[in-house]
Amino acid sequence: MRIAIEAGTHSPWVSRLLEECAHEVLVANSRKTRLIYANKRKTDEVDAFRIWLAWQEWIRSSCIR
Repeated sequence: MRIAIEAGTHSPWVSRLLEECAHEVLVANSRKTRLIYANKRKTDEVDAFRIWLAWQEWIRSSCIR
């Protein structure tokens, strides 16, 4: 399963735990993810959607290589 999470104090150990369970993890840093920091609507739901969009772009770019 592919899982995207927002960077935070919990993300290092959560991502390791998920990877140990054979999941593919993307940790999105909201301060460096333009889709999030450039958006004026700031809610957890909107940020989660933006992380999902970043994940989709990452998947597309990794498939092209």
